[in-house]
Amino acid sequence: MKCFLAVALLSASILAGCKEDPEQAANKLFVETSSLWDQYQVLSADDPALYGARLGLLEQVDTNLQSIVADYPESSLAVELAATGKVKQLVKAEVDAQNLLIHQSMKCMENIFGCALSKALDAAEGIADAVDRSRALAGIAEAQAASGDIAGALKTAEGIAYAADRSRALAAIAEAQAASGDIAGALKTAEGADAGNRSEALAMIARAQAASGDIAGALKTAEGFEKAGARSLALGAIAEAQAASGDIAGALKTAEGLDDARYRHWALGRIAAVQAASGDIAGALKTAEGIAYAADRSGALAAIAEARAASGDIAGALKTAEGIAEGSFDRSSALAVIAEAQAATGDIAGALKAAEGIADAVDRSRALTGIAKARAASGDIAGALKTAEGFADAGVRSRALAGIAAVQAASGDIAGALKTAEGIADAGVRSWALAAVAEARAASGDIAGALKAAEGIEYAVYRSSALAGIAKIAAKLK
Repeated sequence: MKCFLAVALLSASILAGCKEDPEQAANKLFVETSSLWDQYQVLSADDPALYGARLGLLEQVDTNLQSIVADYPESSLAVELAATGKVKQLVKAEVDAQNLLIHQSMKCMENIFGCALSKALDAAEGIADAVDRSRALAGIAEAQAASGDIAGALKTAEGIAYAADRSRALAAIAEAQAASGDIAGALKTAEGADAGNRSEALAMIARAQAASGDIAGALKTAEGFEKAGARSLALGAIAEAQAASGDIAGALKTAEGLDDARYRHWALGRIAAVQAASGDIAGALKTAEGIAYAADRSGALAAIAEARAASGDIAGALKTAEGIAEGSFDRSSALAVIAEAQAATGDIAGALKAAEGIADAVDRSRALTGIAKARAASGDIAGALKTAEGFADAGVRSRALAGIAAVQAASGDIAGALKTAEGIADAGVRSWALAAVAEARAASGDIAGALKAAEGIEYAVYRSSALAGIAKIAAKLK
């Protein structure tokens, strides 16, 4: 028995002597943990396919940090971690925050539409300015309606303070309902719009019916409108839808049936615009000649000039524009489009000269911005940036850079787009540009990257707009 006890004591003494030093063990575990953390940081945070791998590394980092404190409490690393919440470059709170973020991201990917919409609503509700908040909420309601969530869209619309924005949202909701075949629901929704916007909402319902091919139903809906203005506006919209479907004769018949000359001429102008866009310039010009009202004729000619410019017929576009009243909005707008089209052909000098001759300051700015965008769209980013930087007006320069960033993003050059956007001096325009970049990322399929980019946008109104746009894109992907 004494011999057995002696052997046992000796064995225990040997084992105690062989036990690893706590300081060394903690250090060894920390080295392993640091390596895991480095691997975690190298993996892209924007790739959903890597969420699982990143989470696995992060959870092991967290387990190791807990083990240092629990298994080697007497070590200096454990003491430091317990006292300060960090050990060397590793901060426990950051590990926990990253863990939460990955779980949220993984959950978000399960319902991208709902996630983006929720973030958009959070951003909108945080906007102090009532006008901006109303605009943001209207955009969200439109996204909900486009996805088929009519109940959610109506609830969002109820929270819009400004009548104009609320009416815009209700009109979009009504149009979505009509497009889905729910005419009764659409009409009920339209009645909630203020008087000034109700006619437009009702017209959108009839247009949606006509666009679906149900011309007879659309005409019946329009004839049921009590107010003549709403009825005429709806019939004009139906005529436009008929023209878009290729039924020019039917469109002209519908337009000519309008009793109110103002609406008849407006409808003819819309038909002419559709004809021009389809390439039927001769037909469009003939339709425009039949418009007696100068303002509506100018609008039609502007649409024809723009269509000719888009087709590359700059000379023809300029000739058409000459028929538009001097100094009018339509003339300035058409010349802005023509200048951009000129730039697209490579005639930058001619485009700049044309732009400088535009009377309206807003359209002149739009033309200059369009010229820079056209150079970017042709692939000449360096030339586009040079053109933008040459604009004396800071506002025009910022808007031009925003346009270039949007073109870069749409072409897939996200890194270049972000670099261009970050160089915009005006914070509001910069936020708008970054919103366009985020939506372009979503359209390309990079939803995770788009959401991350959108959440980093400084101005809440543009952050909300970008998130709502991403939600609309996600709804189409479902």
